[in-house]
Amino acid sequence: TGSIASGKSLISRYLKNKGYKVIDSDLISHNVLLLSEAKEKIVNIFSDKVLNNNNEIDRKVLGSIIFNSTTEKNKLQEIVFPYILEEINKQIKENEGLIFLDAPLLIEYNLLYLVDKVIVVKADLNTQINRLMLRDNITKEYALKKIQSALSSEEKEKYGTDLPQNLYPFRYGSGLLRQAEAFLAALLCPGSGRQALHPAGCGLW
Repeated sequence: TGSIASGKSLISRYLKNKGYKVIDSDLISHNVLLLSEAKEKIVNIFSDKVLNNNNEIDRKVLGSIIFNSTTEKNKLQEIVFPYILEEINKQIKENEGLIFLDAPLLIEYNLLYLVDKVIVVKADLNTQINRLMLRDNITKEYALKKIQSALSSEEKEKYGTDLPQNLYPFRYGSGLLRQAEAFLAALLCPGSGRQALHPAGCGLW
């Protein structure tokens, strides 16, 4: 977990490339908006102004509404959260071995009970703002508002088992990925007498 635009997706891609199951809660929430039942509930609350020309939920319009109001944000979460949780539990049951949950709102949604360890990915505020502006093509003011809409990385730190400091975003082999690699080594091979859970064995890979 971690604040928006802090480098979570980089670690998720790294883990996927290593062959691990990564449950993507952002992808799940995106797919929830495509469900007719969920869409109907959302339209009933926010009106059809959140629909685009294809009669689908316009994520940008909906996003602008919830980022401007905590009340509206809570209304949306009450609708989508049960669907998100159901799918997360479904994927956990369908997979075995080491599973990673990529969930920006892990703490806000009270999902800590689902995991054994928590990695909080952290980036400085300017890095987050610049990356978010570039990624979403938005203003600095709106980027800051999106960042402030959830718990900051500093607030999430107390829940973290390991805290990668993202200083070189999206650069393969950077300090962030090396910390992810070291975390895996420590997680899978905590003692010299234990068998590795990864086919490559203990140590770094």
